[in-house]
Amino acid sequence: MAKQGELDGLCGMYSIVNLLELKGVPVDSEELVRWIATSDDVIAVMGDNWFGRVFADGLDMDELQILTELVFKKCGMSVTFEVMEWTNITTGVRDLRESLDESFGIIVGMDGLCDHWTVLKRVSKDKLTFYDSGSRKELILSFDKDADESIDIIRCCKHDKNIPDNEYILSNALVIKINPKKHR
Repeated sequence: MAKQGELDGLCGMYSIVNLLELKGVPVDSEELVRWIATSDDVIAVMGDNWFGRVFADGLDMDELQILTELVFKKCGMSVTFEVMEWTNITTGVRDLRESLDESFGIIVGMDGLCDHWTVLKRVSKDKLTFYDSGSRKELILSFDKDADESIDIIRCCKHDKNIPDNEYILSNALVIKINPKKHR
């Protein structure tokens, strides 16, 4: 049985909708997705055939920011972004934890068996937990404690009883901050 994300590149769009849902923003997810797919505002910025391209290839970081900004504007919120890049495992996990506590939410990019965007829900010393529509619910952090910590990526091993273990690399994170005053 195919799961969300195995046949399409819509995980970025799912991540935006899932973040709103996780944070209790009152939106009708189906109506919002229809708006995203057909909105003149989105088409003006993303291009005429943007949905077909994203369906096939997914969103890059710039496109994810653009679409997130448009969706949050539609929901009456103005947002700012911070893109996190890793310097080493220790500070990467610490920065994720701190940013999760201080921001509206974090969408992380994972490179691996297939590239994927997902919403970070919780960070602990050895595990990242996600709010995800597909099969990626948590990653167990795995790294050689004796290895050089200056590596520039966070390597994770996905543990899901229905899918063989695969190594995923957290390549970046989009930290979403809500501006204090509502957008009009």
